[in-house]
Amino acid sequence: MRNDLARLGHHTQRAVDLLRPLAFAEGQGLPWEDIWAPLASAIPGRTYTDDDLMWLRAAAGSYVVEATEHGRPAYRLYHQALAEHLRHHTSPQAIHQAFTDTLIDRVPYHPDATRDWSRAHPYTLTLPHI
Repeated sequence: MRNDLARLGHHTQRAVDLLRPLAFAEGQGLPWEDIWAPLASAIPGRTYTDDDLMWLRAAAGSYVVEATEHGRPAYRLYHQALAEHLRHHTSPQAIHQAFTDTLIDRVPYHPDATRDWSRAHPYTLTLPHI
């Protein structure tokens, strides 16, 4: 897997950062909208946007499979071996914490400053650790 990703040259780390959240995604995969790029940013501490995800789809889209969950597109890795490679030499606890923090940050607030969980993304609501 490392050699295959290395074909992206100086963009290899960018691709790894963008793919890594998919290695830890639950269910059918991660939703794109306001979740995937923020998670890709939170894990390594670099800023990624939807433009980076568009680049990934063009440059390394064969690594990603689109599925449907909750009637919405969800994205996951094409093979378990890639997920295992991307999980290697990581701190699962730190990544799960990044997931938790990022997903909670995206839950809207009520006027009284409490979280409005009824408006949370369905992906957030289905995770057992949130």
